[in-house]
Amino acid sequence: PAPPPAGGGEPSFQRAIQVQTVYVFPIIIAVLSLQFPAALSLYWVVLNVVGILQQELIRSKSDT
Repeated sequence: PAPPPAGGGEPSFQRAIQVQTVYVFPIIIAVLSLQFPAALSLYWVVLNVVGILQQELIRSKSDT
């Protein structure tokens, strides 16, 4: 994630949560997926990829 803009960025707590969400949660999910059957791990990956694609599609339509 990019640093907040100068003069009025996000509060530090909100920034810390954002960094945790982006970097720490995927690591935790990767470690947990080693303990579960492969089908569950595959489901998590596919669900996240579909969610990312949906989000990008919605963002691209809202820009036009």
